[in-house]
Amino acid sequence: MKDTQYMMEALRLAEKGMSYVAPNPLVGAVIVKNDVIIGTGYHQRYGGAHAEIEAIRAAGRNTQGSTMYVTLEPCATRWKGKKHPPCTDAILAAGIREVHIAHKDPNKKVHGKGIELLRKNGVTVTEGLCKQDAMLMNQAYITNTYFKKNFIHLKIAMSLDGVMSLNNGDSKWISGSEARKEVHSLRARYQSVMVGAATVRKDNPLLTVRHVEGPNPARIILDHNASTPIDAHIVETACETKTVLFISESSIKAQFKKIEMLTRASVECIEIPLHYGRSLKSFLAHSVERLYEMGITSVLLEGGRRVAKACLELGLWDRLSVYISPMILGTGVSVFPEMEEPIISMKDAQRYLTRWMPRDDGMHVECYNPTCLVDL
Repeated sequence: MKDTQYMMEALRLAEKGMSYVAPNPLVGAVIVKNDVIIGTGYHQRYGGAHAEIEAIRAAGRNTQGSTMYVTLEPCATRWKGKKHPPCTDAILAAGIREVHIAHKDPNKKVHGKGIELLRKNGVTVTEGLCKQDAMLMNQAYITNTYFKKNFIHLKIAMSLDGVMSLNNGDSKWISGSEARKEVHSLRARYQSVMVGAATVRKDNPLLTVRHVEGPNPARIILDHNASTPIDAHIVETACETKTVLFISESSIKAQFKKIEMLTRASVECIEIPLHYGRSLKSFLAHSVERLYEMGITSVLLEGGRRVAKACLELGLWDRLSVYISPMILGTGVSVFPEMEEPIISMKDAQRYLTRWMPRDDGMHVECYNPTCLVDL
C-alpha cells in the first residue's frame, strides 16, 4: 500500500508542472529511505532540471540504499539537442538501490533503455505502479511522441437532454460558474485554444486565462471566410497573446485589405489551400495538421457547435470533456452527430474509459480515446 501512496505523491508533484513543461512530459519523483520521504522533485519548466535530479538534490547525501518512485522511465542516453545528462547517471551516483516506474517512456530514444541500464548496474526496477493514472496525466505527451500528432481535447457543455444551444443560438449559460472556472484551468494547461469564427462573431470572447493563474494559450480561429471583426477582442489583444486565423485561399485573395489590417494588428493569417476548404471537416483536419507542423502540440477545442460536431464526426478528439447541466431544455441543437453507419447491436457500440465527477452545478464527464492507453 505504501508503494502506491508514494507513487501517488509523485503523480501529485508532477501535475505542478502543468502549463509550464510542454512539449515535455509531466514527471514527479519521490525518494524514500526507511519508510520516510527524504526528497521530492518534479519537472518544473521546459528546459529545467528533471524530476529525478530535483529529488536527489532535495535528499542531499542521504540517498545511499534508498528507493525512488518516478512517474516516467528515467532517461539513459544523450542525443543532439538534449539539454541535460541522463538521469540514470545521477540515480546510480546517488546509490539508489530500487526504482519504481509508472511506465516506460514512449520516446524511442529512451524507451526501455533507462530500465535496462539501471538493472545492468544492480538496481532493482519495477514498472506498472499507478500506470493508468500516469498515462492519463501524460496523455498529450504520449499522443505527440508515440502517434506523432497533436493532442486534441474537445470540450462540450450541454443540458440533461443533450442540447448544446437553443434553436435561436442562445447558450449562455448552459454550464454553471464552477464549470466555467474549470475551463480557465484547462486553457492554462494547453498550448492553444481553438474556436470557430462564428463563436468569435457571436460571443466576442477573449479566450485567455482568467480566474486562475497560468499562461495564456495561443488563440486559434477557424475562419474560412475571414469574417472575424477587426474590433474583436482577440484582434485588439493580438499583440499580447498569440492569435492565429486559418483562412481559405480564396478569402485571403478576395479580402487582402482586411488581411493586411489583421496582420498589422499582430494577427497571424494562415492560408488554407482551396481543396481543403470545401467542407468544415477537411478545413479542421488540415488546420490541426498545420498546427502540429508549427510546433503547437496540444489543442483545447472549445467549439462552437459546428466545429465540435466536425471534430466528433472525424474522430479527431483524444480527450472529451462533457459538462452536463441539471436542466431540460426540450428543444434545441444537439452537438452529437448522427452516425453514417448506425449501430444495430449494442455489442458494437464503442465504450470509452470515463471518469465521472459530480459538481455543485452539474456533472463533469471525462472520456478518453482508448489509444491513450497504448501498451508501452
